[in-house]
Amino acid sequence: MKDGSFLLVLLAACAALPAQNSVVVPANHATREGSNWADQPFGLGTQGRVQHLYGAGIVGTPPTAILRGLAWRGDGRADNGAKANVDLELLVSTSPRDPLAPATHFPANHGAQVVTVFQRKLVQLPGLPPAGSWPRPFAIPFPFDVPYLYMSAAGTLVVEGRIHNQPGGAYAIDAVGWEPAREEYRGFDCGQIFVRITGGTVPPNGSDLAWEVESAPPGGIALLLLGTTVLPAPLRLPVGSCFLYQDAPVILAGAVGAGGAARFSLPVARGMFLAVLHSQVVAADPALTRMPATATRITTIGGAYPVSTVFNIGSVTLPFGSAWTTVAPVVELRL
Repeated sequence: MKDGSFLLVLLAACAALPAQNSVVVPANHATREGSNWADQPFGLGTQGRVQHLYGAGIVGTPPTAILRGLAWRGDGRADNGAKANVDLELLVSTSPRDPLAPATHFPANHGAQVVTVFQRKLVQLPGLPPAGSWPRPFAIPFPFDVPYLYMSAAGTLVVEGRIHNQPGGAYAIDAVGWEPAREEYRGFDCGQIFVRITGGTVPPNGSDLAWEVESAPPGGIALLLLGTTVLPAPLRLPVGSCFLYQDAPVILAGAVGAGGAARFSLPVARGMFLAVLHSQVVAADPALTRMPATATRITTIGGAYPVSTVFNIGSVTLPFGSAWTTVAPVVELRL
């Protein structure tokens, strides 16, 4: 089959997929304000060139999708007045480039095929509500002149904006940055046992997830239960009055020292970013007369979003810029 015929068949197959209006990247920020902001490409009074790289793992489109547009939203902590006559074009490609190791050479971040999806024209940026209203709607839309075929297996989605001219004035858009590990409780600590959870961020600057157990029965055993689901109803443990609150497909055992302490740790790999882990500690004394248990802790793994921004402030033609890793705008992809 000739290449052109293959492409037509592939496009027809995409058209037959179930309709999906849009996806937010990252998905967990659809209704949540980002922890950062970006002034590229609109918050400058100069020419400029900016690339935003999004790892395939957080681009929640179907495996094969036709992108028909995108939209940004204003940063909820800033006032954005309207901007007229912004001379802009947008390019999209799919790249094997690691989004956390971008090149400062713009062409090196693009994949083999670069498509000018939004052809150069003057655009009017809307005025946005006053600061303190967030998250804002995705009210900065760019419908594509040329749809883009994105296949997530091919790698990183690269969106490049080229500003040929624009008036001065700030225009901040919402962005993600570092995501700290988060923790929630289900149930109650019982039997005067305590656990402190630390770490839980992926590389770069990663830290292992660790459980520091205190006040467990000295000389006994501690069990770390790892799972994914809270039980519909707690189950009473076989000894005492404490409860099991979660499933436990993985159980780790450790000895409790004379001071009542035990420790567990779990290496955190990059692919675990934003994974959710349920954990509960159950202990027992040597005679099996006491069985204290902690509440279930629901930990969301944090760390660096697999995104980056490469920018040149002042030139739209120079091929080099500066890289800012782990930060990129929250974007809505229109399908």
